[in-house]
Amino acid sequence: MTWPDPVNRIPPAVITDEAGQALAKTPTLPDGSQRNIFTTLAWHPLLLKRFNAFTGTFMRFGTLSARDREVVVLRVAATTRCRYELGQHLPIAAAAGVSEPTVTALLRVGDDRSGLSEGDALLVDTTDAVLATGTVDDDLWSRLAQRFDEPQLIELLVLIGTYRMVADLLNVAGVQLEPDMKAEVSQWI
Repeated sequence: MTWPDPVNRIPPAVITDEAGQALAKTPTLPDGSQRNIFTTLAWHPLLLKRFNAFTGTFMRFGTLSARDREVVVLRVAATTRCRYELGQHLPIAAAAGVSEPTVTALLRVGDDRSGLSEGDALLVDTTDAVLATGTVDDDLWSRLAQRFDEPQLIELLVLIGTYRMVADLLNVAGVQLEPDMKAEVSQWI
């Protein structure tokens, strides 16, 4: 599967006072600059503010493990061929304990689950089903319910939908990768 280079359709915003206030609450790069996803969202400062709070919930207050979260995010990135999402989350996934062989398996879209643990395969099956059909069958739900409690199940489903939405935004708007992401992504795709 090819991963197209995004064509920039929405450039970073002209930073107004309101946008600057919203950007001040987003994570920064080591040089103090902002990631392009945030400067693009800054065209709509209120949405950026709410987006940052919402997605930050997964990172700071999630009921899923950081590793499980990142397995799902990388699978969404692979399925949607979203270079930016992949580039942003590869280092986060590594810090959460997702190994390089697991990343390789996650980027292999299709039914091949070799190289994945049983738990990771369950997350991939769920992510793939939700992205393809918007639901899961009873057998898959039964397996999920054996592993996760209700708050985790809700979080898992919202996580898949959220990162699908983010990938679509990034791909359609053509948000450009920062240099550190380009180097990271080029190692994988």
